[in-house]
Amino acid sequence: MLKRLREQLTPLFANREPMRLAVQTIIAVAAAYLLALILRLPDPSWSVFSAIFVLQLSVGGTINVAIDRVVGAVIGMIVGLICLAIIGFGEWHTLLSLAISVGIMALVSGYWPRYNYGLVAVAMLVVAPDFEMVEGAFWRAAAIALGSCCGAIVGAVIMPVRAHQRARYHLGQAVCLCGNLLNASMGRARSGEKADLIAIHDTIAAELRKAQDMMTQSRKRPGTQGWPARNWRVYREVDRLWYTLALADRSSSMPLAQDLMAHLDTASDEAMKSCCHYLHDFGHAYAAGNDVPQAEGLNGPLAALHDAVVELRSQRMTLDRDLREVERLFTLSFAWEQVAENIKSLAEATRADQKKEAA
Repeated sequence: MLKRLREQLTPLFANREPMRLAVQTIIAVAAAYLLALILRLPDPSWSVFSAIFVLQLSVGGTINVAIDRVVGAVIGMIVGLICLAIIGFGEWHTLLSLAISVGIMALVSGYWPRYNYGLVAVAMLVVAPDFEMVEGAFWRAAAIALGSCCGAIVGAVIMPVRAHQRARYHLGQAVCLCGNLLNASMGRARSGEKADLIAIHDTIAAELRKAQDMMTQSRKRPGTQGWPARNWRVYREVDRLWYTLALADRSSSMPLAQDLMAHLDTASDEAMKSCCHYLHDFGHAYAAGNDVPQAEGLNGPLAALHDAVVELRSQRMTLDRDLREVERLFTLSFAWEQVAENIKSLAEATRADQKKEAA
């Protein structure tokens, strides 16, 4: 029954991170506090704070942060205890112990930023040491570990979203937006209308940043040491496609002459519709974790557009024209060729990743 309820709730919250994170935080905090009381830990607040701050937008991210938080706290406690044992505490002793211990922990976190929670642990230990320093440090570390475990378990069990799946979602959204950008830029070239496409570029950049962040949170599977992160090849191809479309955007900012555009009108319209339709289908399928469509259906429309450009040259329609207009024509032609290559490479990278996932 619980499994069925979880399956029903997960799609509802999967794309609503704030709401899902709020539910996870409530459950993690309550569990950390109740367990701290049951175990009679001296200060439950350490468990509660740890449960709050380890929760991330994915299971992998939460587990990574939980592990790093516990390790950082242990390192900080050890550094603090050593400094207090050697220098002591009270008046100037506390100041000196604080300066040295925080400096050491800052150096550690500078080399390994994931352990920066040790700065909080060492500062609190030195500033407010217990009468039994070793025992107090142990109980604080135990409380931090308890809260971190509560957060990690809740993140993995209550409406979980895996990092590599979330990365796929954002990459799929970026591909769909690339389809919108292609439609807008090439449509502008055909119509001659002015259009500001900065908003689409910004949205694509935001989706790629989110995908990259999720890929860094994805935990490696056993036996995959040294492999690139999941979805990395697809991320790279989507990024290349976006840069190609930026070239198309620049090239289409000034419309071609009417006679040139009329010669390319049918071929460019078919190529644009086919590519945009494919990118939207690809994006939706990839975001949902389904098999992506084959790209072979684009060969015909793209070949027809290439033939239309070649025919322009054979008919010498580019002679006696302004050099900038000729440059725009061939830049657009080059952009189309690159779009075709990028889409082909994107499909191949996706199939390769899906085969690896199946294996």
